[in-house]
Parts: sequence; C-alpha cells; structure tokens
Amino acid sequence: MLKAQEVLFEIAVSFLIGGLPVLIAYWIGGFPFLDASLKALLPNDFPLWYAVGLSGITVAVLSALKISPSLSGPSLPKKILLEVHSDLHAVYRLGAGALLTFSALWVCVDRASLHRGILLLIIYGLASLLVCIFYGRLTQWLEDRASSTAA
Repeated sequence: MLKAQEVLFEIAVSFLIGGLPVLIAYWIGGFPFLDASLKALLPNDFPLWYAVGLSGITVAVLSALKISPSLSGPSLPKKILLEVHSDLHAVYRLGAGALLTFSALWVCVDRASLHRGILLLIIYGLASLLVCIFYGRLTQWLEDRASSTAA
C-alpha cells in the first residue's frame, strides 16, 4: 500500500532537485532564461530514451538478482547497477520537479498564454513522479534484502 509519507518525500526531493532550479532561473531572468535553463537541465531526444531504456534494464536485472538467491551477494556488477539505479532515480526526480514546478509557475504567472501543451507537461511530470515513487520502493525492497542477508 502506498503511503502518503513516501509520496511527500518524493515530492520534496523532486522539488529540491528539479523545482527549485526552475524557480531560481525564473527569478534570475524570467521566462526566456527559464526556457534556456530547462533545455539545458532536462534530458531530451536520445539521452531521454537512453535513460528510460537503461531504467528498464537496471530494474529487471536488480529484481532478478534480488529474487534469485544464487545470484545474490556483493559483486562489482551489482554495485554498479545499484549506482546506476540511484543516478537514474535522481534524473527522474529532476524531471518530476522541473516539469511540475514549471507547469505551476506557468499557470500562476502567464495564464493568458496557456494551451493544451501544459497538460502534456503535467502528465510527464506526474509520470516521472510515479517512477520516483516506484524507484524509492524498489530501493527499499533491495535494501531490505541486503539487511536480511547480512543478519
């Protein structure tokens, strides 16, 4: 069962990693500077699809390592995958925070220019937030296994 604390935790971390830079960029230079900053901050095209693909592979392999006792135990490949998992979690947090904060800022500051594209940004932001929650759960699941095998 999903807990409100998990959701609030991911929202807070996502805001600090992705949302706060959006607000700072807007404060420094308005929408033109914010637009340039978002283009530099968020992965797009190939880097985005690479991150999504790598996420799937990492989750699948880490899950297989957790489920199969014969594959468990400390190893360099497992440590590398856990680090990749952690870094991808940060990328999704960045995306969730940036997209949702930008959407809220747009609604608050420039309603006259709103169009249907805002819905797509909100959907992508919420999807990224859901991935963050899933990644948090997966991390907890993997850590539970590590602590139970160490005991």
